[in-house]
Amino acid sequence: MAKFTFLDAAYEILKIEGKPLKPEDIIRRALDLGLLRTKGKTPAYTMAASLYCDVRDNGPRSRFIKVGPNLFGLIGWAKRHGIDVSQIRPRRVRKVTRLPKTKGFSEIVDHQLLSLVKNEVRDIRSFLKGSLNPYPNNEKLGFWVWFCYTLGLYREGGLIYHKIDRDAVSSDFYNIVRKIGLACEQKAG
Repeated sequence: MAKFTFLDAAYEILKIEGKPLKPEDIIRRALDLGLLRTKGKTPAYTMAASLYCDVRDNGPRSRFIKVGPNLFGLIGWAKRHGIDVSQIRPRRVRKVTRLPKTKGFSEIVDHQLLSLVKNEVRDIRSFLKGSLNPYPNNEKLGFWVWFCYTLGLYREGGLIYHKIDRDAVSSDFYNIVRKIGLACEQKAG
C-alpha cells in the first residue's frame, strides 16, 4: 500500500474501525496494515502529538475530534458523542515572522551582542575621558549620539553631540544628530 502521513493513516484507520481509538491503537493498526512506515522509536507519541495538534490548531476544520482522555475519533462522530462542533474554536496561532537569510549576515548570539554593546560603551567613555586613540570620525560620533540615546546614556550622548564638527558633515546628518543630541541633554537634565 501507499505510504500515508500520520494524520492520513489515522483517518483511514478510524474509518475502518468505526469507533474512537487511542493513538497507540491507531498506530499499531496502521503499521500492521502497511499504511505507515516509520523508523522512529516512539511512533505512538508522534501519532498522539499529530492528532492533538491537528484538533487544537484546526478546531472544527480538523478531520478529528478528541472524544475523551487520549481517545480520538472522526469529526463526523461528534454528535453521537455529545460534542457540539459549533462550540469548538481553533487555537489562535501566533504568527512568527521569519526573516530571510541574507548572504553575509549571521545571527548574533546574546552574549556576543552584550559584548559588542559593552565594548562600544567602553570606547565612548574612553573618548569622553580623552584616552581613546585614534580620534573617531564625525559619522562615528553621530552613531554614538544615537547609541547613547537608545541605551539611556543621555549625559554621554549630550557631551558627544558637541564634539561633532558641523562643517565636516552634511546638513541633513547634522540636523538629525543635533535633534538626538538635544534630546539627550534634555533627558540628562
